[in-house]
Amino acid sequence: MTEKLKQLPKRPYDPTTASADEPRTFSSMWQDLHLGRKSNETAFLNGEIISLGERYGVRTPYNSTLMELVNRMFAERLAPGLYTPAELDDFIQSRAK
Repeated sequence: MTEKLKQLPKRPYDPTTASADEPRTFSSMWQDLHLGRKSNETAFLNGEIISLGERYGVRTPYNSTLMELVNRMFAERLAPGLYTPAELDDFIQSRAK
């Protein structure tokens, strides 16, 4: 690990408090939501896993829930970061039963 990486903060990125010199990358889906694009890759990514699950009789609550939420966020033009990881996990767990 380089010295620069060792110096990075060990906390979640918060754009409201991050310093300008703090390097940060964002997933392509985050960027698509943030930039207000109209399409996303969730059907390609999560949809394939859902299809395989259906084919082999395996439930895919994480992928199906995330795909539904992401599609809704794009349709309603919602910003990324709407849900915390804990909220996402609670919602997924409630649907996994």
